[in-house]
Amino acid sequence: MDLNSSFLIVGLGKSGLAAVEVLTKNYACNVSVTDKKTIEDFNENVQKLLNEEKVKFMTESEASVNIDKFDVIIKSPGVFMDNVVITAAMNQGKVVYDELELGYQLLKKKLKRPEDRIIAITGTNGKTTTTELVGEILRSDNKRVHVAGNVGVPLTKVVPFATNDDYFVLEVSSFQLENLDKFKPKVSAILNITPDHLDWHGSFEKYLESKKKIFINQDQNDFLVVNKDDKVIQSVDSTTKARAISFSKNKDINVGTYTWDNQLMYKNGGELISIMPINEITLPGEHNLENVLAATAISLTLEVNTYSLRNTLSSFLGVSHRLELVSEISEVKYINDSKGTNVEASLRAINAFRSPIILIAGGKDKGADFRDFAKEIKINNVKYVILLGETSSRISEVLEKEGFNSYIHVDNMEEAVEVSYNSSSAGDVVLLSPACASWDMYDSYEKRGEHFKNLVLSFGGE
Repeated sequence: MDLNSSFLIVGLGKSGLAAVEVLTKNYACNVSVTDKKTIEDFNENVQKLLNEEKVKFMTESEASVNIDKFDVIIKSPGVFMDNVVITAAMNQGKVVYDELELGYQLLKKKLKRPEDRIIAITGTNGKTTTTELVGEILRSDNKRVHVAGNVGVPLTKVVPFATNDDYFVLEVSSFQLENLDKFKPKVSAILNITPDHLDWHGSFEKYLESKKKIFINQDQNDFLVVNKDDKVIQSVDSTTKARAISFSKNKDINVGTYTWDNQLMYKNGGELISIMPINEITLPGEHNLENVLAATAISLTLEVNTYSLRNTLSSFLGVSHRLELVSEISEVKYINDSKGTNVEASLRAINAFRSPIILIAGGKDKGADFRDFAKEIKINNVKYVILLGETSSRISEVLEKEGFNSYIHVDNMEEAVEVSYNSSSAGDVVLLSPACASWDMYDSYEKRGEHFKNLVLSFGGE
């Protein structure tokens, strides 16, 4: 990627703005930018950036008409491939990159072999927890680490601060993987695959193919960590050149991590190591055991000291918006699982509790099938469901078909929390785990979760 090129940034979300800022302030590039919004729709800081001399703001129609003037098209992950600007670029045979690819290529220009220190983690569920956990393990092992990608900070944002001694632990979404070119991690991991973002990809098969792009450039000197308990991806290691490392809760495997006799085990051919007792791992929930197994396999591949590994696993409590205890009011626990943005994630959250659950669910419609969701709610310990957002009616329809009628529709989160507060009893769990994205009502799942937490605390929580 030539930095003397003419750049067009499509979409000014977090990733797009990071690309604009890094290119203009650190590489003296002139860039054009486009978004569905007008400049006046952005906050003051963004407006200041867009009004700088090196930045030219264009409407989408202007960018489409002038697409032949741009050498490099950088797409924010949230921009659909059928966007008018992207369509115009593809029609002219131009290559469209994701911001992740830009960050990688900028690292390549700055550092010596950054690909030897990149860990990329994808999957439908558990990405954020596993990414943050690997970052903490590496820090405990006295390594300098940047945790970036789909979690927190875009990769381009860390490029100015990167050194040759750094590790880059990246959460990577299917959106980001769709437009990669040379991106090459030392270790890639696919945690699990269940239907998600079908409104975006069009089919489960296309969603799966986008996930598999994480290892497309890896070679025999690299590693691919896969979940051997997941039927969809258990044979994916046969399609990669990278060395396969497995993790499993149920199987004794040849190379990787698994559980045996309440122990977290690591096996590498003839070498067998007991890492620690499972009951000393602090992350709650059965689903988090998969995340721990994956993080352990990744870390040992990087030759992390086992003391550092055990120390982190016995103290790491998880990430915000994922089974996060907000407060306990009148012996009712309020749990923020706003990151439960698909059916499988919410089912994992529900199964993490044995107490009666009042579930708050619903949100942006991504084309998910809620039949299994409804079946599990009926047979599980959910006593009441509070529904909001675009999918509210779709979810209630399948609940009724399963004979579950203990639900209510509400208009907003304020009403949802008030209903949950008034309908709960001592010993209950109020669980926000929407099984849907937030974009119908909030800019992000983080903002949805923060709103929920603030509302709960307003009822007297601490």
